[in-house]
Amino acid sequence: MENRASRGALRETAILTAATELFLIHGYEGTSLDMVIDKAGGSRRTIYERFGNKEGLFSATVEAMLDRLLDQVSSLDWKRGTPEQALQMAGTAFVTALTAPEAIALFRIVIAETTRFPALGAAMFEKGPERSYRMVADYLRMQADAGHLRIEDANLAARQLVEMFKGDIYLRAMLVPGWQPGKREIECHVQSAVEVFLRGVDGKA
Repeated sequence: MENRASRGALRETAILTAATELFLIHGYEGTSLDMVIDKAGGSRRTIYERFGNKEGLFSATVEAMLDRLLDQVSSLDWKRGTPEQALQMAGTAFVTALTAPEAIALFRIVIAETTRFPALGAAMFEKGPERSYRMVADYLRMQADAGHLRIEDANLAARQLVEMFKGDIYLRAMLVPGWQPGKREIECHVQSAVEVFLRGVDGKA
């Protein structure tokens, strides 16, 4: 029984890996289930049993990629040190992951398909931005409770800070094909965002 479950999990991973590569290259319309099967093995029956249909496979692919993206931030020990150090580390990791070619390709595809699949856009917002807002809000709330920051609404402050992290860098990466920010550019951008944010919550001029 355990071996069968293990084989099933490996098969599911292989299908998701193949589907991710194909969707990113060919888009939703340009990718067929036969292409996924040719690359990953298995059968249509396997895909239908585990994902329902092509739309279900696409949704699962998007969710898996978002999990990997945010895991790059949550797996860091970024909550140590001063708020400035912690937010600098978190923001740099977040923007680096967000503007990676794979992430940009994913977001472009999802935006193109949200009219056809409204639930997909809502699910992506919940799994992506909402999760990042909650992660930062929890940290800000902890710092406020400890008396290190003056924040009345941690949820609102987190949303504003995350959007400051993204700034024009994310928009440029989305709209300019082939452009990707360098490490130093991301670090400087995030540092500026953190400094402006902390001046605001500390009430300093």
